[in-house]
Amino acid sequence: MTTMGRRHVIWGLLALASGSAAGSAHAQQHWLVGTWVGRTENVRTRVNDDRTLIVSKVAPDGASASGVFNAGGVKVAAKIAITGDKIRFQSGSGASGAQYDLTRKGNELTGIRTAASGKQTNITLVRQ
Repeated sequence: MTTMGRRHVIWGLLALASGSAAGSAHAQQHWLVGTWVGRTENVRTRVNDDRTLIVSKVAPDGASASGVFNAGGVKVAAKIAITGDKIRFQSGSGASGAQYDLTRKGNELTGIRTAASGKQTNITLVRQ
């Protein structure tokens, strides 16, 4: 094989390797990363009733994530604990705070919102 032929083979192998590495990195994205939109039953806010969880990053060990939770127009940083298909995070603090315990079922996160008062309501978020 000529020197020119070897170069073509080397460049071809490098291109193939970089393409498969990029594909595998994309395929390994955590299931939680993305935008989830829904509503909490029987909870109204002054602005709107939508709830949006935007998860931007999952820790390498898969046990925690970070993002933003928009609860009716009020955006707060979300520090999320992950255990298998279950997540837990807090929104707000004090009397206006709530804890969310959700379980993934396909493209939905369903579960319970527990207000600081102890009142519980159902919540469903759907992947967008």
